[in-house]
Amino acid sequence: MSAPAHPPQPVVGGTGVPSSPPASEGVNLDEYMQFAHVDPTDIIIQRALHDLGITNCSAFHNFKACELEEAGIKKGHARSLISSLNRFERHLKTHQPWAL
Repeated sequence: MSAPAHPPQPVVGGTGVPSSPPASEGVNLDEYMQFAHVDPTDIIIQRALHDLGITNCSAFHNFKACELEEAGIKKGHARSLISSLNRFERHLKTHQPWAL
């Protein structure tokens, strides 16, 4: 039996309605870091994000600030990276029509 042509889309709350990808998907991580007032060129932050496997800003949904701190990111930066994500996604939806 052959595999389906398209992988199944995730559903929202079991309603059978496919969810759309987060607005932050496909956005440059540096852009998000600047939005969160975190220096994207900081080598310690770059190394910590690499070690955690964070390559896209939507990945921050899967982390807590304390986990970023444990990886070597300063407390203020860690909190900003986590707390700015929802605001950044709203910003993208209102300022970039392709991100709907």
